[in-house]
Amino acid sequence: MKLPSVAQIILALVLVPGASVLAPGWAGDLSRISDLGPPEPGFSHAAGGGGGSGSRADVIQIGDGNSATVDQQGLNHQSWSKQTGARNELAVRQAGSLNSVNAMQNGTGNTADLSQDGTRNTIDLVQDGTSNAVVIHQSGAGDRASVEQMGHGNQASITQSGSGARATLRQSGNNNTARIVQF
Repeated sequence: MKLPSVAQIILALVLVPGASVLAPGWAGDLSRISDLGPPEPGFSHAAGGGGGSGSRADVIQIGDGNSATVDQQGLNHQSWSKQTGARNELAVRQAGSLNSVNAMQNGTGNTADLSQDGTRNTIDLVQDGTSNAVVIHQSGAGDRASVEQMGHGNQASITQSGSGARATLRQSGNNNTARIVQF
């Protein structure tokens, strides 16, 4: 099977917001990024603006069967993600303005569902291992969540709303479970 050229991928993304991408050189990796702008050199999949004015989404995938979806609505959001390994899944949804996500997944079968609504919220995530799962939802202004999962089968959930909430969660080892709720 002949894979599409980078120019064909970028053209498809510009013409069809939310289009699926199969990048040359990696089997089965998938990225969906809303309303892309011009490509950035050195990124294996896609880079460009999100659905809102002044927003940017960068996705780097190395491995097999990784999936990343970035949906940004509003103004001036930033999303950076890197997936290394196999079958990692990442979903990023941002609405409002000036929200930021930095996510790194290394290993196999890690999942992350990250959503923010409001202004100047930040999520930092590192998953290293296998079958780790995290769900983070923030709504409000100036909230910050930081999660690090190292090991196998760890599960984390953070829900924050209001103004200036801070949550830091580190899991090391196997099969740990944690939940943080702040209103």
